[in-house]
Amino acid sequence: MTLLRHDPSGLRSTWKQSWEGDGMQTDDEARTVSNDILLERTILEQEVTRWRTRAEQAESILNTSPAAIFLFDKNEERSRTFNHAVAHMLGYGQEHVALSADGCAADRIHPDDTSRIALEIERDLESLRDGEQLVFEYRMRHRSGEWRWLEARCVVFSRTSEGALDRYVGAVQDITERKHMAQTMRDREAALQRANADLEHRIAERTAELRRKSALLESMINNLPAAFHVKDAEGKFLLVNRRSAELMGLSRAEAVGKSVSDLLPANDAARWAEHERRILEGAEHEVEEIFEHEDGPHIYLSIGFPIRDAEGAVFAIGGFSTDITERKRAEQEREQLHARVIEAQRAAIRELSTPLIPLARGVVVMPLVGTIDSSRAQQIMESLLDGVVDQQARVAILDLTGLATVDTQIADALLRAARATRLLGAEVMLTGIKPQFAQVLVQLGIDMSGITTEGTLQSGVAAAMGWLQGRRRKPQETTEARD
Repeated sequence: MTLLRHDPSGLRSTWKQSWEGDGMQTDDEARTVSNDILLERTILEQEVTRWRTRAEQAESILNTSPAAIFLFDKNEERSRTFNHAVAHMLGYGQEHVALSADGCAADRIHPDDTSRIALEIERDLESLRDGEQLVFEYRMRHRSGEWRWLEARCVVFSRTSEGALDRYVGAVQDITERKHMAQTMRDREAALQRANADLEHRIAERTAELRRKSALLESMINNLPAAFHVKDAEGKFLLVNRRSAELMGLSRAEAVGKSVSDLLPANDAARWAEHERRILEGAEHEVEEIFEHEDGPHIYLSIGFPIRDAEGAVFAIGGFSTDITERKRAEQEREQLHARVIEAQRAAIRELSTPLIPLARGVVVMPLVGTIDSSRAQQIMESLLDGVVDQQARVAILDLTGLATVDTQIADALLRAARATRLLGAEVMLTGIKPQFAQVLVQLGIDMSGITTEGTLQSGVAAAMGWLQGRRRKPQETTEARD
């Protein structure tokens, strides 16, 4: 039975032996042999059906696969099996499935890839081990004329008895979109690299520029003739220049992080803390203070100001302290010089506004011009009395021709000057009295006794000269003769 199942020719041999050795078989034996044959046939038919079903399934899988699958015979240099997927990849329908018969036809492969693929396959397939994959890419022309990128993955299918490659199986898929995406990613990566390189270049330039500006600012701040500092909101030094550090008696590094409480007595520190509080509230601060130097005390003008961020909030304090000792000394000297100049000017004005002119021995004239106030009236009296004594004058003429206005105060001042002059033994004469001046004197009822008046300065001078030469009597002598 086993032989019959596996070797149909053995069945024929059994029949022959039966007929030749024993003669005619019995009906039972013949029926048994017939049943075995039928059973074996049934088994064979079932096996064929299974293999046919499997073949149909394999063909269906092969033709419905999204990848183009082929079996290439190396000796015959052609594809033994090739599904229809490659035709669909290239834009052809069922009516063009014959395209898949020869797979990668040379006239549809990109010219640049034809020789490359042949060399790669020839070289790499010879060294390909069982189970390894050979992967290569190439381009084929689409029905629309577009070149589509395909990727093939091949493995050894069978070898000759000598071990040489006989056939290999492969799968092909369209990777055009993946290639485009990869190229897009490469382009983007290249653009990103260029952008990064440009950004790094600009950052490097900006950094170099900031360093130059920082060095310039550092140099400017450090070489300021004034002491400069920046403090945080807690009153600690964030930055000091060389001049400021010298005033503290510290190095710049030692000064950073300290506050006035670390450098000044408690009372002074409290006062400065109050100033800093006001500055943090937005106010500016300006004060003059004294620092002791080796050559003595120096006066500094200290200015504090708030430092604000982009939103306008105060976050730090800035300050300048400028040595104004020389300026103060110069201002004081200028003030003293100015006072001396003013005093000299006043003296000159007094002399010019109240000139005392000697006309002859014993006769002086004081012409009065402009307006007279209390200060000038005092000057007139002083100049008149000093001149009478200095010139040993016997007659003093006050010429009123140039006076702009006359009031009670002026009249009283003139009469007091005349009386004081008479006390020195000199006569006083008023000349150039205007009508409005005469009216004021009359209206006031002022006593003019002992004072001679003349209409003009010329007549007054003539009268004074006459008195001196004895041709005319003095007023008091005339009054005594009448009595």
